[in-house]
Amino acid sequence: MKYRIIPCLFLILCVPLKSFAQDMIDLSGLWEVELDTLSEEVFLQTGLSKTTGTINLPGSLAENGFGYKTTGSDYGILTPEYKYIGKAGYIKQIEIPTDWKHKQIEIFLERVLWESRVFMDGIELSKQDALGTPHVHKLGAIAPGKHELRILVDNAMIHNIGDKGHAYGEYTQSIWHGIVGRMELKAKDATSFLRTNIYPDIEKEQIDLKGSITSQIAVSCIIEYKVVSVDSDETVLTGSFLKELKQGENNYEIEIATEGKLEKWSEFNPEVYTLKLGL
Repeated sequence: MKYRIIPCLFLILCVPLKSFAQDMIDLSGLWEVELDTLSEEVFLQTGLSKTTGTINLPGSLAENGFGYKTTGSDYGILTPEYKYIGKAGYIKQIEIPTDWKHKQIEIFLERVLWESRVFMDGIELSKQDALGTPHVHKLGAIAPGKHELRILVDNAMIHNIGDKGHAYGEYTQSIWHGIVGRMELKAKDATSFLRTNIYPDIEKEQIDLKGSITSQIAVSCIIEYKVVSVDSDETVLTGSFLKELKQGENNYEIEIATEGKLEKWSEFNPEVYTLKLGL
């Protein structure tokens, strides 16, 4: 049984949702890298460009010495030591654990400029593009064992937003290339929570939950909840609800009657509770 953890100050303040623990493999470390040799910048700088090798990720091509080496400073813009605009493939051999069989696999990439495409054993499974949010690639079920993971990143202008924006431009942060934040391979059960919002109601003495569950199959499931005191670690309220799920995304709404079992928060009695949901 896995639980989604939701800390809240009962009936006074609802703290944002925290993710429940899940299977995860850290993808940071040594990767192979291949630059597109047909890139105009590489082609025009024949002999001055390092186009293949190994790279430590998270990181950028420039800080690892890939691209063509600049000489002097460009007028009016930031000038990194190495420049490269185009596609680059980042390749790593990975192993899917045996206990991940039938689970839904996703790749989480934080801070990618600008488009990322994920290939597993040469087959493209997902494409994402975003400048201000992580790229989350949903890959589906992958057989346990060894696989070749290839992430193709393109830092060219995917959408025409102009060249002077804060998120993409040589005037503010340079047009770097790479993956410079968290890199994680995650596994989720075939049925799992997507999101949950909590709404305490003082007058009715109840907690209203609204959220969604994703399921790969049509199935009946039981949603269990626990309310635990953060201070004493005592479980003060428990219960369960039956939910019929269809394949895909399913919305749910739950009313949890508290009936005086939870203390209201005050500066003199700052009682805090944790709400746990499980499938």
